[in-house]
Amino acid sequence: MVHFQVHPHKILFLARHNIPHRKFHSLRHTSATLLLSSGTNIKNVASRLGHSQLSTTNRYVHALRDADERAASTFETLFAEQDKGKNGNGENGA
Repeated sequence: MVHFQVHPHKILFLARHNIPHRKFHSLRHTSATLLLSSGTNIKNVASRLGHSQLSTTNRYVHALRDADERAASTFETLFAEQDKGKNGNGENGA
């Protein structure tokens, strides 16, 4: 396996502009996640990433589902708290 080192000038540039260093693989992951979350067909995303098996690309779909479930749970909690406030604050329904 070949390991690449970041050139010192790039490190200085990133530090000067307060940009975190990211590995190339992180960009692939971000690309796949953004494409899938915007509705791009999983076969097209798999092809772009060079995945021969959809099960490999499907890992990104699971991450999106988990994030969606957390978001839905957050809304559920917020609405439940709001309902508690309405029912317990002495409003007479008018």
